[in-house]
Formats: sequence, C-alpha cells, structure tokens
Amino acid sequence: MTTCNMNTEELIEEYKTSMTEQERLVLNIAIEHLESSFSIEKSIGYLEWLSNRTTKEAINTPPETK
Repeated sequence: MTTCNMNTEELIEEYKTSMTEQERLVLNIAIEHLESSFSIEKSIGYLEWLSNRTTKEAINTPPETK
C-alpha cells in the first residue's frame, strides 16, 4: 500500500510495528512525560521513517507507461 492510500493512523501503526522494543519504550516514556505536548507526527523519528519509506516506495515503483 502506498503512502498516498494510507491515512495517518495506519502509517503511525506501521511505524510503531517497525520499532524495536527499546524504541517503543522510549516512545511510551515521551508520551507519558510530555503528554499533550508530544506529537508523534512531528517527531524526528517518525518524520525520518516516513521520508525513508516514501523514498523506498519511489525506488520500487515501476515507472508509469503511456
């Protein structure tokens, strides 16, 4: 499924499942301590993951033919 077809919640779930146990622990600590100040959508880790995911999709997507 491409990024365009997935909503933000699905992307966040995919991001979380790609995390190591330690990364998930750190995420949970950030959520607990920062509460409403924390936005996973604006976090550096999520933005880097999303950028890498989008780049990989672009590389693996065959060019459109006319």
